[in-house]
Amino acid sequence: RVAVFVLAVLLAMLDGIDNVTLGLVAPALSAELQIPKTDLASVFTATLIGLTVGAMVLGPAGDKWGRRPATLACTAFFGIFTLAIHYVQGLNMLILFRFLAGIGIGGLLPNICALVSEYSPNKHRQTGVLVVSGGIAAGAMLGGILASFIEPALGWRSLFMVAGGVTIVALIVAIILLPESIRFLIARNPTHPDVYRLLKRISPAADIP
Repeated sequence: RVAVFVLAVLLAMLDGIDNVTLGLVAPALSAELQIPKTDLASVFTATLIGLTVGAMVLGPAGDKWGRRPATLACTAFFGIFTLAIHYVQGLNMLILFRFLAGIGIGGLLPNICALVSEYSPNKHRQTGVLVVSGGIAAGAMLGGILASFIEPALGWRSLFMVAGGVTIVALIVAIILLPESIRFLIARNPTHPDVYRLLKRISPAADIP
């Protein structure tokens, strides 16, 4: 339960960081790539469209395919395509990468909130979901702090390298440690061996048939 909560908060914070990176470096990016500032509006619009698509498609996907694969897919989307912005050379690439990153950013929160809700004790369920949701705002704040140090020293591209690279590392950790929702497993197949294994991890002394 603690592992699920900690991983969810970490992923939410990275979601927040990756979401604000473009806005933090927009002036420097515009100058280097010679993109008029007015044209950057299309990049932010692409991000918002991606967020909407992610929330509408990958959010419900957790109900169909499982919380774990949906969460991993969302993290991979925004991690890989945030990292890819390090290599952009023009407006069209930037629009495409931000749209694809937005899909992952938009789809992550519903799935990690569902996981935390399903693993939390009843008395802590609402608090757990609120803390995870607040992780996005905390990540956005942390992104601003990171940008203030990284951009002047290493340039705006390095911020995307750091944000995307850390997200990929977190993805690997989540692949290893993040479990599937027990409720989802039981709904699909009550005799799935992971149901017993996960319940015994939560309560080793419980008598579970």
